[in-house]
Amino acid sequence: YLSDPKSGEVRLGCTDIILHSLVPPIVRKFSGQHPGVQLDVKLTNPGEHQIQQLRERKIDLLMTRATGQQDDFHSEALFDEPFVFVVGAQSELARKRRIGLNDIIKGNWVLPPYDSAPGALVAEVFRANNVSPPKPLVKTIAIQLTVSLIASGEFVGILPMSVAALSAHQAALKVLPLKSSGPRISAEIVFLRNRTLSPVVESFINCARAVAKSLVRVP
Repeated sequence: YLSDPKSGEVRLGCTDIILHSLVPPIVRKFSGQHPGVQLDVKLTNPGEHQIQQLRERKIDLLMTRATGQQDDFHSEALFDEPFVFVVGAQSELARKRRIGLNDIIKGNWVLPPYDSAPGALVAEVFRANNVSPPKPLVKTIAIQLTVSLIASGEFVGILPMSVAALSAHQAALKVLPLKSSGPRISAEIVFLRNRTLSPVVESFINCARAVAKSLVRVP
């Protein structure tokens, strides 16, 4: 199977936020094109742990947010995107005809801890919009919990644009029409430089590129 692009296995590691947004459309497309290939998808913790999984060859590929370049692996940005302010679609805030950041800043925020990598970016978004980062009522990096709480209509949050568009709770979310200044966040695919990838893994990478290219046009 090492030389057959239509059979074999792809071992994919991905972080929580990627697993619940970008990975499902890639998996659906790839499995439809390569029904003879088995996908082994593992949840990896962000930070050095996910890179160690690559170095120990427990996974073939890693899909994650920004890792920073290192000598022993190749990191390719599939796309980068802005953060967006999100509320529940049935909430009082969603029904307002005009809304500004000052209207939501005192809401019940669910945000990643500011001392985490995603939390540091979120804090920069607030500062870039001339607002002090609010004290969140709930601190978590668990994306399912974050999205579920926002969808309930009782919480306010900030999400990468693709996560808001691809979440299982998409219909229950509303992206507020606020111009968001500040940092953007990338989605990356990472693999070892000194490892020859099998044809089936190469096919998966090409599929991920194609799906990601279509996603950058998601409103």
